[in-house]
Amino acid sequence: MTEIVLKDKSYFLPEKWDELTPDQFIFLLDLLNEYTQGKREARSVGINFGMYVLGIKKPRWITSQQQELFYENIAWLGEKTAFWWKVVYQNRDALNNIDPGLRKKLKRTLPEDLPNTPEVRVLRREKKWLEPDFNFSSNIIPTLKLSRAWASCRGYRFSVEDDLLSSSLTAGQFSDAMTIAGQYATGKNSELLNLLCSILYSGANYSFEKAKNKAPEFCLVKEHIKQAVFINFEGIKAFLTTKTKFAILFRQSDEKAPKITVGFNNTIYTLSKNGYGDTEKLMQLNLVTFLDLMLKELIDAVRSMKDIEMDLDKILKNTGLTLQQLQLIAP
Repeated sequence: MTEIVLKDKSYFLPEKWDELTPDQFIFLLDLLNEYTQGKREARSVGINFGMYVLGIKKPRWITSQQQELFYENIAWLGEKTAFWWKVVYQNRDALNNIDPGLRKKLKRTLPEDLPNTPEVRVLRREKKWLEPDFNFSSNIIPTLKLSRAWASCRGYRFSVEDDLLSSSLTAGQFSDAMTIAGQYATGKNSELLNLLCSILYSGANYSFEKAKNKAPEFCLVKEHIKQAVFINFEGIKAFLTTKTKFAILFRQSDEKAPKITVGFNNTIYTLSKNGYGDTEKLMQLNLVTFLDLMLKELIDAVRSMKDIEMDLDKILKNTGLTLQQLQLIAP
């Protein structure tokens, strides 16, 4: 959190997704949705989010000069904590051979907003744009309320504390949510969105049939809140594929849109055949435990191939790993 003191009063601006409250998260997603639809400029996202978090309203009686200064100050606050952006370059190699420290800044900040250097001047001429960076390490909406009269539905837990990943999701629950989220992303069917919410907010003793039967109840939840649940889950998938030790289990053909090509159901059947238990038992395993098992199976498979002196090219082809990934798990 960034502390801002205004008139002897402290305000705190979030510096990352995981510091947002559910209301702040949904409000920010609504602003970003307007940005992606071309209804709002990037600067306006920061201004309106900053005003929302700080509880500031535009003064009613101010001069045009005062109004300009007011928005400049709010924009500065918004841009100071604009963790929600990533800079996408049309030329994907544009940041190659750039100093690592500068490269890190350029992935989140436009070169036009950085000090003038030869490298920055070159990148200012590149075609680029801002996109929302949906990459989360937590479920930011812990509960969903179906209506004023009904009790809240508790959602899944997903968090990282002291570099340790933990989650209440089971392997089967994650697999089902991943399948339904993928289908919803393709067709935008509202019934699939209800089912996704039901899967993720099913409480204890998850089963797909139970979630399917309860799905119609989520019609009572506002559409933009259900959209936030979907984006949150997609962000968690992105986090798993890029920022954890399990990233090696996921094949990424396109950095812009990480894709999980390891079929969880197929993996469950394979692990069952290899003696890790029946499929029903494996589906009830905690997600993190299951991912650890997948990682162990992959490492064991690579080591077995190396023990029989299989050609390197064949190992890479059989596993789908890159040379760098192979050296990482079996040097």
